Amino acid sequence: MKRLILSLILVAAPALSDELVIDRRSEWQQWSIPGGVVDLRSDGSIVLKEFEGRIDPLSDMGDYEHETRERGLVIGGIDVGSRGNTVSRLLDDDESTWWQPSSTADIDDWALTIDLGRLVLLESLQLVFPDTIGARPMRQFAVYVSEGMPIWDGRDLISYSQVFTTILPNTQTVIDIPLSIRDPIGGQSPATGDNTVLTEELQFMPVQYIRIVPRETSPDAALAEIEAVAIGRNIAPGTLGRGGSVRSSQKFGRAVSNIFDGTVEKFWLANAAKAADREWKVGGQYFEWDLGVAFWLDQIVFYSWPPTDLAQTSFQAGTGPMGHEFEVSDGTPIAFGEGSERFRGPFDYERITLVDNQGAPRRWIFQHPFEARKTRYIFYHHFNWGRDGGWGYKVWEIFLYAPGHPAEVQLASDMISLDGVKGMRTVSWDADLPPGTRIEVRTKSGDEISSRKLYFDINGNEVDQNRYYKVLKSFQRGDSLAVPFEGDDWSTWSEPYRESGDAFKSPTPREFVRFRVSLITDDPTVTPTLRSLTLTHDDPLFQRAVEAEVFPRESRVGQWEEFTYLIRSPSFRFGDRGYDGILLPLQAPVRNVRVTQSGQDVGVESQILDDTLRIQLPGRVLRDSVEVIFEARLLQNPTFLTALLTSTNAPDVQQGVKPSTRVGNEALSVFLPGLAAGGLFGNIDAGPGVLSPNGDGVNDELILTFDLLKVDLSPQIDIHDLSGRLVRSLTGSSGTQQEIRWDGNDDEGQLVPPGVYLCRIRVEAGVGTRSVTEIVHVAY
Repeated sequence: MKRLILSLILVAAPALSDELVIDRRSEWQQWSIPGGVVDLRSDGSIVLKEFEGRIDPLSDMGDYEHETRERGLVIGGIDVGSRGNTVSRLLDDDESTWWQPSSTADIDDWALTIDLGRLVLLESLQLVFPDTIGARPMRQFAVYVSEGMPIWDGRDLISYSQVFTTILPNTQTVIDIPLSIRDPIGGQSPATGDNTVLTEELQFMPVQYIRIVPRETSPDAALAEIEAVAIGRNIAPGTLGRGGSVRSSQKFGRAVSNIFDGTVEKFWLANAAKAADREWKVGGQYFEWDLGVAFWLDQIVFYSWPPTDLAQTSFQAGTGPMGHEFEVSDGTPIAFGEGSERFRGPFDYERITLVDNQGAPRRWIFQHPFEARKTRYIFYHHFNWGRDGGWGYKVWEIFLYAPGHPAEVQLASDMISLDGVKGMRTVSWDADLPPGTRIEVRTKSGDEISSRKLYFDINGNEVDQNRYYKVLKSFQRGDSLAVPFEGDDWSTWSEPYRESGDAFKSPTPREFVRFRVSLITDDPTVTPTLRSLTLTHDDPLFQRAVEAEVFPRESRVGQWEEFTYLIRSPSFRFGDRGYDGILLPLQAPVRNVRVTQSGQDVGVESQILDDTLRIQLPGRVLRDSVEVIFEARLLQNPTFLTALLTSTNAPDVQQGVKPSTRVGNEALSVFLPGLAAGGLFGNIDAGPGVLSPNGDGVNDELILTFDLLKVDLSPQIDIHDLSGRLVRSLTGSSGTQQEIRWDGNDDEGQLVPPGVYLCRIRVEAGVGTRSVTEIVHVAY
């Protein structure tokens, strides 16, 4: 007897839930995370990285590498001939330490060359000298800078511009060197454009190399610190590391990624030699740039320059740009109309500037500051303004600045195994969310994993295998790699989880799960902090998927029709617990519910609660098929019918069904073809259409019912007399099924006179006002 009682207790007890918790740095590192935009902290938390406004590019020049013609791949740093082992003191933020060349070394070995590792826009330099016994300021020297263009093929020789020199022997301990560049060189340009700096002198210089050259030796000459100030942290070079890309036309797409390669050695050439190519839509002088994540972008600097000034040929590139347009988008999708031009991606773009640069002397560098905008995509095109004659220019680099935290970053897990089929229950997270920040979590689930090979062009864009091998030249091909891939049974990404602890929104039970987490801030000065992500799961009612299907799979809009929902026989395995309840979410009127089990009618308890048909079966189902037959008026196209199986022995466990493999992914969908062609209103019923508000209980109210289709809006009901005067205005609720009551009073609370009235039902949809009018009668 004790054994029996114990057995009953074990069956009745709810299954204990397990947890999948992600809260360690090593665990997050296994996710796909865009490079350089989040910080994984040692305590396992994640925050959005902060990008500084002005920076000292000397502080991180060792993080950048670039190709050279003679030395191959090098990283940024300082090169000096004398006592190079102490040169790090120049960057230690300590003015009490210094670098001091050997007084016996040749003066050529006193020269310092600084490679910033990438091209930056420098505002100023500062030299700090010691002034103590045995260490005095350098007396005679000059400072040079260079954008880094080699002047000889095959050699690393570059030309420099002098930005400072001593005239008298120097005794100062601090020397500040402001940097600027004149554009155009020949005088004030007549160029115009919104959000464009049009002064003749720009307060920066494009610099990769800095050279300090002493012209006199002295036994105690020393230098304590070198500091540089750049206008900001350029986010452009990190494009590919964030999963971004850039594309252009077939003619100009090969080298377009050079606009963010961090050097002037490579460039993007845009030109038009033929008359037919002068306008960008025909000539193809445009690009669309995916930054990989969304930033709060507030400045774009377009750096072109006369090629001859950089020891380059000006063939088909010497006129400079005639004008251009920059547009930005946060990635909000838009639908292309039929016949729409497809130069831009399907995103809602906003113009930043339209520049007219036709008149001489033309500008070559364009600084575009603007109010910060959430930006994921940038679209650029040349603008010729209908001019005759050819034109051409080289874009050496484009700089992007977005101080503060990125606007939105998505992190995605790989396919996570739950060590067998599990029933997922809830998703929760621990996070700090300052005002203006939020976290969005989505999931997907599946049982099958396959593998496929991915191919990329040199700009990081994915291409198909045929294009990779048969269209692209060898120098146009990027990487190819085999990756595990979701099988055909995987769901799409779920709707976002609104609150931590929400019920799992993807199909369950499944063996594998994926997460996608978005860290979002509407204020670039603050960031959300994600500390952990938790999935609770337990053993399902059945270890294998239970399949289902519904038929018919087409219906008329808002008409009563009978449907059969077939839950197929489960593939029973030892340990399966079975089910005795069915939950069928169904946002539609339902009637005449009955159930068969293995073809035999069974008595059930059923009710509609919270838009869900709830059915309690008389006993536990382990191996039988079950059919739920019901009548419904469907109003959504398509209507998805995904049942949940429940058990009174495990009240916390719900197991979703999978679409029948016999039918395919549409097995649980009912389509309403007439809805696409029809209007927004259906099944309008005003009853007898007569209102007699005399208090006798008969027709004292007009009851207007209708179905609101395709939109989730609140309808407005306006009642007019035959002169057109509005006498009463009523508002419905959001939702599909509407019921509006009118008691015969006007908006002032007075009964309207008897007569004929027009009842206009309207909604303000995205495509304009949609309405329908019914006639009603008031009689006493």
